[in-house]
Amino acid sequence: MAGRGAKELVNSNLRYIGKTRLGKMSEEALRDVLDEYVSVETEQLPTSDQVGTNVSKEDLVEEILRRKHANRDKVPKSSPLAQSGTADEQTTETPKPPSSPSFRRPKPIKKPGEKPAETPAEEAAEKPAETPVETPAEKAAETPVETCAAAAPQVHTLPDGDKTRLIPSGEEGVALEVTVAKQGESTRIFKERHELRIASFNSLKLRTGKAGLEEQWLLLIATLATFDIVLVQEVPSEPKITDVEQTRANLLKKAFEHHSGDEWSIVLSEPCGPGNLEVHVALVRKPIEVVSSCTNRTACSVPLDHGPLTIKVKDTRFKNEGDQTWVLTSVHFPPKSRARDRDVQIKAFLKEYNGQSAFRLDTPLTEKGAKDAKTSTVHHLVCGDFNAFIGTGFELDKHGFAPPMLGEHVSTSSGGQSYDNFVLSKFAANKFSIGAEVLELAMPAKFCKGEDGVSDHSPIVLCIKDTATVKKKTPGKEKKKTALEPPIAEEEDEGLVV
Repeated sequence: MAGRGAKELVNSNLRYIGKTRLGKMSEEALRDVLDEYVSVETEQLPTSDQVGTNVSKEDLVEEILRRKHANRDKVPKSSPLAQSGTADEQTTETPKPPSSPSFRRPKPIKKPGEKPAETPAEEAAEKPAETPVETPAEKAAETPVETCAAAAPQVHTLPDGDKTRLIPSGEEGVALEVTVAKQGESTRIFKERHELRIASFNSLKLRTGKAGLEEQWLLLIATLATFDIVLVQEVPSEPKITDVEQTRANLLKKAFEHHSGDEWSIVLSEPCGPGNLEVHVALVRKPIEVVSSCTNRTACSVPLDHGPLTIKVKDTRFKNEGDQTWVLTSVHFPPKSRARDRDVQIKAFLKEYNGQSAFRLDTPLTEKGAKDAKTSTVHHLVCGDFNAFIGTGFELDKHGFAPPMLGEHVSTSSGGQSYDNFVLSKFAANKFSIGAEVLELAMPAKFCKGEDGVSDHSPIVLCIKDTATVKKKTPGKEKKKTALEPPIAEEEDEGLVV
């Protein structure tokens, strides 16, 4: 309102402006409005100078309101106050809003303890005695579209817990009340179900302190902190740092807590690997609980260069109890230059995972295994840097796993290779709605071109969404044929045969 001039306010005869809003104007602005009224009125009323310079602000407001009411029903056609579009000239019936189940005309809602903008006495001072007092709904219906858009939308709480607000309808003089979506979609249409979001990232030594990469690391950490579980490979073990809280892994945990505002658990694998020792890092956001963990240095008597980290977690937000326990393993196998060692280690890992329950924290891999052990089902996920496309030549199906979530032609490294992937147990892959993607780095490390970045691998992410499952047919419920039913004839070219 502060940007509207005195002339514009008077031309509209202070439409939608009462004592409360006038009281917020400066004394100088009120005198300008009073002088503007004098220049267009037909009957001689005191000017602001005649009112006096020592009068109070409240007196100026009362004088302006008196002039507003005096000009409401008696305005000459030559006066600017008689321009079309003013509130007092409009006599046409308010058009009805379009008939739609998504919209409804707003009803007057009085919030508990809320003081009205103007008291009944003030409204009486503003309106002639014969004019009925407008209800909030009528006032909202008379408000033009541009006024509705400019005003702060009023939000109401409905009995079902959803929120509504007034918005312009696109028709002159009509405001509509619509439901405000909570998360971009109306929960009254779609059912909300839990999603478990997992990220895996080969961090290339987790060089968070590298000069020139500070901004990239800040943005990357802020993004990863939005997930539920983050598995990080190729993290230095840093045995020389005596204060564990100052290691890169624990500083990463603190950064996650800072950006997310939630508490995180951290699990590290045992240091291992050729050359400088490295660890796998698992970061788990509350309320997910880390139940147990282990590092497997060998598989089928084959040494594993970077001993995979396996953790068992429980997420009680899944509806069915049998879907709440998950076993996740972070892997990092030898590079392409050691393809023979890599393939041997991957095959040994898959064979041991399928054959030995201790390798997977004494949990069943399949639904049948859970029934035989008379325990709840457990879902399994293996992810990380395989340094190969895990879907070819490793017999995943034979070892109880579904095909990898990222296809052979999906690049995950700056060299254009499909090295990083997610592999789910068959039962998990068939039980949930699952989506995977690559968060492709805009400036990855390409050392062959002299370009540095946070890593030469892009993070890969997986979303596992709880879903409704199909109903199984109960054995013995199929309709049995009786002797009275006629046989079904088969139609052939020669005719009907039984």
